Amino acid sequence: MRDQQDYDRLREMAGRKERENSDSDQRIKHADFDFFKLQEKLSEVSKIADLRDFDLKRTSEALSATQIELHSSRQENAKQSNDLSS
Repeated sequence: MRDQQDYDRLREMAGRKERENSDSDQRIKHADFDFFKLQEKLSEVSKIADLRDFDLKRTSEALSATQIELHSSRQENAKQSNDLSS
């Protein structure tokens, strides 16, 4: 009788452990999938950041070129104003 009780108790414990392992396995699978999705999202965000960085550089270069052109135009205008007043 005692052996049967020990055997039943051990079977019950083994069943609990199997369920715990199954639950842990499912949590690991979900976490792994979530991690994969986060990696994909990170990749997308990184691409967007690279594109925006490129656009910012192009805009900055265009601004610099426009500022140089504006400065040259102002100098030319000032020169012409001095020539007219002389």
